Amino acid sequence: MAPKRPRPAATKPSVEALPDWPAITRADHTVLDVKTTLPDQLVLLHGLFTPESLKRWRAFMDGLAFEPPRPPRRDEASRSNSRLAFTDAAFAKRLWVDAGLRDAVKDESGFEGATGLSANVRLYSYAAGNAFGRHYDEASKCPVTGASISALLVLEAPRPG
Repeated sequence: MAPKRPRPAATKPSVEALPDWPAITRADHTVLDVKTTLPDQLVLLHGLFTPESLKRWRAFMDGLAFEPPRPPRRDEASRSNSRLAFTDAAFAKRLWVDAGLRDAVKDESGFEGATGLSANVRLYSYAAGNAFGRHYDEASKCPVTGASISALLVLEAPRPG
């Protein structure tokens, strides 16, 4: 009997190298629309990026190879959108400092002592009809940055009018 070949280890799709992030052009925060919708939990910021920065980011995202959706595991939400997942503390710091998230939320309830963002980065791509099922995200502290704040950035096309 021939010796058994070792089975290849299961591989998880991942980003081999961290993306070469596009420049972040900080918007004028004196005109930033900041709304606390859930104190200590959720702040909405409209106008964080300049139109030029948004254009660069959309082009950048179009060039990424997103992972297709997979069946949900136990206690996970179903989703039909594609995603990329990785850890990048330098990128988290760029969003926090360079994009101005720190300055934008510093006076909002529950965020006064915030020191940064989680380095746990997730990029999601939604095509028409895609969805991410109803779910909640548990509070957690990032072991890399020590932060417990996650940023959800939605790059949507401007609507006329």
